[in-house]
Amino acid sequence: MKKISLAQLNSKSIKALVAKTATTASKKLAASAGKQSNGFDFNLIGLEFEETEQMPALTNGDLVGHTETHALGGGEWSIEVYDQYGSFIKEFVGLNGTQPGEEATDLWAEYDEWAEQIAKPAKNVAKFKSPDGTVETKWWFYNEAKRGRLHGLICQSF
Repeated sequence: MKKISLAQLNSKSIKALVAKTATTASKKLAASAGKQSNGFDFNLIGLEFEETEQMPALTNGDLVGHTETHALGGGEWSIEVYDQYGSFIKEFVGLNGTQPGEEATDLWAEYDEWAEQIAKPAKNVAKFKSPDGTVETKWWFYNEAKRGRLHGLICQSF
C-alpha cells in the first residue's frame, strides 16, 4: 500500500483518485456480495436475524409420500417410490422371493434398508423476521420476492 502525505491528500487530483477508488471498490463489493451470496440478481433490505433453529436429519423414508407395487410377471415385482408431491424417486425391481402370487418380501427389505439411509444431514438454519412479522429462512424470503411477495421488505436490484 502506498503512503500519502497530508500535502498530497489536500491536492485535488489525489482527492479525486481516492474518491473514485472508494466508489469503485464499494460498487464491486456490493455487486459481488449480492450475487455470490444468494444467487439472485437482487438484495432484500429489512430482514432481521431472529434465531438459529436445529433442523433434524432426514432419511430417505422421511421424503417418501407413497409407494406403489406392481406384479411385472414371471415372478418379478416392482416397488415404485414417490415423494409427497407425486414425483418419482426410486424403483426397486426383483424376483418374488416368497409364494407365487404374493408380493416380494425381499424387495420390501431392500426398500426398508434404503429408507433408513440419511438423505439430508442435520444442520443449523438461520431464521429471519420480515417487517410483516413472518419468520423464515433467507432463502425462503428470496423465493417469495421472486414471486412478487415482499412481506414488507425493500427489493434492491443490481
